[in-house]
Amino acid sequence: NFCNLMGKELQKLDAKEDISQAFECFDSEGKGTMPVEEFRQILMADGDFTDREVREFLRLAGASGDTLNYNDLVDKMLGSLS
Repeated sequence: NFCNLMGKELQKLDAKEDISQAFECFDSEGKGTMPVEEFRQILMADGDFTDREVREFLRLAGASGDTLNYNDLVDKMLGSLS
C-alpha cells in the first residue's frame, strides 16, 4: 500500500544521507568524490578486504581513473537493496 511504499522510500533517503555524510569526511574539496587510492586503503586497513575484492568493488561502483564519485556509489548500493 501507499504507506508502506513511502516508508521504504523515506528509509532510503535517511540511509543515503547517513552514508553520504560518512564519505564527506574524506572529501576535503566538497566535490562528492574521493581518491580511489584512499578508498582502497580504508577498505584494506583492517584486512577486511583483499586487493582483488577492492578492485572488483571499484569496478562495480563505476570508479573511473583516480576518482570515486561516492554519491553514485551510495545510489548503486541503495538501489541494489530495492
